[in-house]
Amino acid sequence: MAKIQLGMQSKSEVPDVTFMNDIGYAAQLSTRRSNYLLDLTDKVPQSTLDEFYPNANSPCYINGKLLCMRNDIAHDVVWYDKPLMESLGAKVPTTWEEYQALGDELVAKGYSLGSPMVPFQAFLVSGGCDMVMPVEGKDDTVKIDLTTEKCLKPARMIDHMISVAASARSVPSILPSSSW
Repeated sequence: MAKIQLGMQSKSEVPDVTFMNDIGYAAQLSTRRSNYLLDLTDKVPQSTLDEFYPNANSPCYINGKLLCMRNDIAHDVVWYDKPLMESLGAKVPTTWEEYQALGDELVAKGYSLGSPMVPFQAFLVSGGCDMVMPVEGKDDTVKIDLTTEKCLKPARMIDHMISVAASARSVPSILPSSSW
């Protein structure tokens, strides 16, 4: 990101396509001063966007324009020990609410959901939380508002799961150790 910004300021060449590892970069590169990102709204077919899970590209919509597409969403995978899950009578969750309920259920049975290295940002973004949005009409200004219900709901879920896991102390995980 810094190289792109420096290149733009020095009127040097900048890449036509880039991979950014932070969804906030789209907001930072779409101000009136930088205007680096191409509006993809009319260039990406709706059928392509429909292949993404709901809200996956929400951080890429800035002032109603599609300015990026997520390339970093496929690697958030929950690995689990299938035989252990079956022996505990637990079902694989398909929603964040089911994931939270599974955590509560497993702690009561002496297990946890595993590593505390949960991708918290994935919880927030998948719920539609607009983490970093440019402010229209204000150069180089982004708004970070985590107080909306779309941000608070997953944050409460994260807080709950952390508190439940902390109360369980050191318990076996349903995650197989070989998956890490």
